Amino acid sequence: MKQKLNKLEKVAKDNVDKVNKMPAKSIVEGGKIYLTKEDGTKLDSGTELPVGGSTIEVVNNLESDSTTAALSAAQGKALNTQYKDIAKKVENAGQPTQEQINTAIDKAIEDGKLTGTGGINSTAKTLLQTILQNAVYTTNQSTNITALISALGNNEGGGGDTPTVKTYTITNNLTHCSNSNTSTSVNENSNYAATITPAEGYTLTDASVSITMGGVDITSTAYNNGSINIASVTGNIVITITATSSSSSSEMVTDGLVNYFDFRNVKYDNKGAGKSTIIGATQGNGSLFAWIDDVVTKQDNYGIEITRVLSYNPNSVGTTSVSLGTSFTAIFKCYLTNTSSPLFFNEYAATSNVSKLNYKPKYKTTSSTANLAITSLGSRLDSGYDTVTLIVDGNISKLYFGTTLVQTNDGSTINDFQGWYDQLNGIGVLGGNNNGYLTQMAVYNKALSEVQLVDMIDYLKTLEVNK
Repeated sequence: MKQKLNKLEKVAKDNVDKVNKMPAKSIVEGGKIYLTKEDGTKLDSGTELPVGGSTIEVVNNLESDSTTAALSAAQGKALNTQYKDIAKKVENAGQPTQEQINTAIDKAIEDGKLTGTGGINSTAKTLLQTILQNAVYTTNQSTNITALISALGNNEGGGGDTPTVKTYTITNNLTHCSNSNTSTSVNENSNYAATITPAEGYTLTDASVSITMGGVDITSTAYNNGSINIASVTGNIVITITATSSSSSSEMVTDGLVNYFDFRNVKYDNKGAGKSTIIGATQGNGSLFAWIDDVVTKQDNYGIEITRVLSYNPNSVGTTSVSLGTSFTAIFKCYLTNTSSPLFFNEYAATSNVSKLNYKPKYKTTSSTANLAITSLGSRLDSGYDTVTLIVDGNISKLYFGTTLVQTNDGSTINDFQGWYDQLNGIGVLGGNNNGYLTQMAVYNKALSEVQLVDMIDYLKTLEVNK
């Protein structure tokens, strides 16, 4: 805008100079007529008047002190002709031609001194033309100048009508990776470039990659080993990439492992003390138990079938529930033989719904416990493996189906929240234990990272068998 005002100031100064040079009157001396300023300063070299003709006689009569001097008809006609010639010179001396005005405007646009890219708008051009035409007559142009500033725009970045530029959206659907280009839109026909970086513990090798533009798959031409380059954008861009775990082999995650149960070969006692059923851990000293005998009804390559839900003791083969603390991970895997909810525990889920997991996280209050409102999640399987994981890390609890995060809850937003409930009571295939097998279960005394969770899920997949 400073450039625009400087330009207008220069135009105004140029017009003041023109005004100062404009003729105010004419005088006749020595047979010539001169254009002069108000103070008598001559502005030209004079125009010869016809000697002996009617015009000189007219001048002589006008200069005569005689009170009886009069103009004849012929003298009047000559004076009228001469007056028109002088008036034309006066008019042309003060006003720029239309060609000069257009040239000045075009030059200002070319130099970029009146507007930003895109040129000057029609409103501003008309106002500027009006100012240039009227300023030579010393007409007050303040109203036009104000309107011109508004039309040009009042910011440093330029003004005027901004050319309409079509833009397209950029949508990133990224899992375990990030995009270096954070733009959410791009101009039509512009280039789009980005670099995809995998998260720690992940790789783009064998990653799932899909890039569409305007609904058309352009992955083969736009993507190469983490680099995205689209030479000319002609539609909305959707980038969908899922990085893969960089683990070299599928091994059990043992960092923080408290207990692991492989129900295909665990040892159990259907006739425990006090008519209890006790199932020992495959790794670790913990156990699962129920206060009733003969809970385990079947054991094969898919695990065990049970008739009642179980409770968990992380420390010993016994019948006492023990708290896990403020950070823990519990992974439950089952094989469902009928459409049912998966292996989980009823402190965090309702057991009545067999088509979805009715998730209701439980937390401790100052004087008791409470549950959040039920959220129905997922659709349950028929004849297939299913894995559900609960990860608690202080105030945060996360629920995963497989490796997909389906819900996060923040205890700090809950009134009278004193911590997430940390005892695994009511473990079983929700919706009816005769609907599936308990296959594996792992408990950690820490919140597993997403990388560790993926690795453990991958390990459990290696244990699957075909029905």
